[in-house]
Formats: sequence, structure tokens, C-alpha cells
Amino acid sequence: MPRTTTPALPRLMTAQELADALRYPISRVYELSRTGELPHIRLGRALRYDPAAVRAWLDAGGTAANGRDG
Repeated sequence: MPRTTTPALPRLMTAQELADALRYPISRVYELSRTGELPHIRLGRALRYDPAAVRAWLDAGGTAANGRDG
């Protein structure tokens, strides 16, 4: 029986990694996440960021309130 492969998951960024990449203070990343402006994923108490979603957010002028997890 052939072995099935699991599709690769995208690498999610931490708030610190995103802050470093954007050259934003980490407090600003958390603020934008809290207000729902910055697309994020909540894993328990941790926030993670999909680079493709963040890129789309930036391409839209950083104003789209898409990707808020609630």
C-alpha cells in the first residue's frame, strides 16, 4: 500500500518575528492584532501570523480587517 504524504503546512511567524520583519515595535504588532486590523491566528494564548495573509494585508494598504479570529 503506498504511503500517503501530508501536505506541507505554511510556516507561521511569531509576533516577534513579524515585528522584526516589519521593523515595528512588538507592541504595535499586538495592538494591530487586538484591534483586528492585522490578520492573525490564535493558538491558545499565542498569536501566529501567516506570511501570505500579512503580505495581502500590506498589499491592501495595511487597512483590511480580514483574518481576525474573533
